[in-house]
Amino acid sequence: MQLDDYKALIEQLLPAYGSEDFHQVFDSLTSNESGPIKLRIKMEINRLMTPCKKIIDLRGRVKGQCRSYTFNGQTHWLDDVAINILHRRSKVFNNQYCIGLYEALVNTQNNFRELHQQGERATSTDKKVTTELFTANLIRFGHYLHREENRLQISTPVTISIPFNQQIWGMTTDLSSSGAKFKVPSAFSYRLGQTIDAYFPQLAEIHNEPLLEQPHRYRVLGIDDNPEDASFKWLRLIALSENEALKKLIVTSQNKGILRHRNNHEDKIIQARTQGYEHCFLKHTVGLPLFFSGTELKYALLTDHNRYLWQYWHDERNQPVINQLLSEQRIASLGHKGLKQSSTLIYCFHHDHQGHRYFYSAALPEMDQEQRRIFWQLGSHRDSWRVMRLTVYPLRQQELEKLNDVAPEMIEKFQDLTHVGVLQDITHKNTQSDYRLTQKSTLSSQAINPFRHPKNPVCLAEAIHFDPKPQRSESRFSYKTTISLYQQGQLISMVIRSTFRAVDSILILIRHFDVKKMIPLQLNLSSYNA
Repeated sequence: MQLDDYKALIEQLLPAYGSEDFHQVFDSLTSNESGPIKLRIKMEINRLMTPCKKIIDLRGRVKGQCRSYTFNGQTHWLDDVAINILHRRSKVFNNQYCIGLYEALVNTQNNFRELHQQGERATSTDKKVTTELFTANLIRFGHYLHREENRLQISTPVTISIPFNQQIWGMTTDLSSSGAKFKVPSAFSYRLGQTIDAYFPQLAEIHNEPLLEQPHRYRVLGIDDNPEDASFKWLRLIALSENEALKKLIVTSQNKGILRHRNNHEDKIIQARTQGYEHCFLKHTVGLPLFFSGTELKYALLTDHNRYLWQYWHDERNQPVINQLLSEQRIASLGHKGLKQSSTLIYCFHHDHQGHRYFYSAALPEMDQEQRRIFWQLGSHRDSWRVMRLTVYPLRQQELEKLNDVAPEMIEKFQDLTHVGVLQDITHKNTQSDYRLTQKSTLSSQAINPFRHPKNPVCLAEAIHFDPKPQRSESRFSYKTTISLYQQGQLISMVIRSTFRAVDSILILIRHFDVKKMIPLQLNLSSYNA
């Protein structure tokens, strides 16, 4: 007989131990068990409920910081994990310090002995992959911390209440009226967006302010690991409730002595890191960022990796016609007010006939079942077949205000923007034939004519190439002379002034024969003449 098979039964009987009806409850729950098993269960319950007088000292035995804690007149050294287990399990043992509670406190999951045994079991079964290998820090693009107030750098104990009735004892790193940073043990689970309640018992005692012992609500904005010591983490928090006593304490402390000059610049570091990830992502993105004013496409952000998407939507005249794909009806249906984001799949291809290129595109909501079949069967035969996902996000007023702060000289261009979209090519050539496996449509090929794009008007949106890498790699100098510009042996313009900026490039100011104004033009030289 293994007592592990009866752990659930023993857990049910422990709270009733010592009560008048314990034997009746015991006989009722063990009525289906044999006599020897009943005896073993009763002996185990008696052992677990035996009073204990051992002092628990977990210093150096657990992965975490320990502090003195008094329970039933005895002072122990426990960490946060053990204290939480004490609060939770003491009710099971009728708030008595017994052998069962002692064993629960010295065998916590962060005990070095338990961690070592878990490591040996994982090695013996070749299970070396843990979930920690797949965790990654979340980088939220476009979200910057613009701290408008200085934080008070103070280290004081804080009691944190998290869901599932768990109490955590941590330390403050800095405090402000609108946020805080806490040092907390890593043995507990924390989530971004989680709401917690914080209490400041030591501050309340020192300043004789009972309001500091009331819960102060925060939301978790960031979770930072400590690479040097994995036993604790830092929580970056934003305040959700106002505590006038805490606000008054912070203001008073900041105006005293050197604290007035100790500013926290961590937000600038986080902002610089986020912008670095943004530049790296944008430079290598294969999606095509789009910017809309209402239903009209204004700008497209090109990189070396998504340029093929922009070039795909050019007709035989080499004119951009992507505006026909992003028609007013489609953008209006995706950009409804109140939606945080919306997306749709668009199937498209082009057909060349008598020197003209005709584009076809259709989104899923725009077709019935028969139209979808004929569109798939006709389009998926062609090399130009594409499946694209269009996602549209509305621009909020605070986001536009941030754009104005970042680039005030471009307010006129930004102020009309309403939505941001991302066009992604999700075509998979190996599955292209799957679109022809559906039942053959009864419609004729003329049924897809409503999805053919008109030839005009062409796209007037501005394509902006994004590359944060500095282009200048050599010194430049100014030199003015008059030159003539030829194309295929014919004189097309007369340059009245040119300025050599580098060995391999030249900036010229031309007057074209058909244009009555000066046009600046920068050229890269493909050949050199000494």
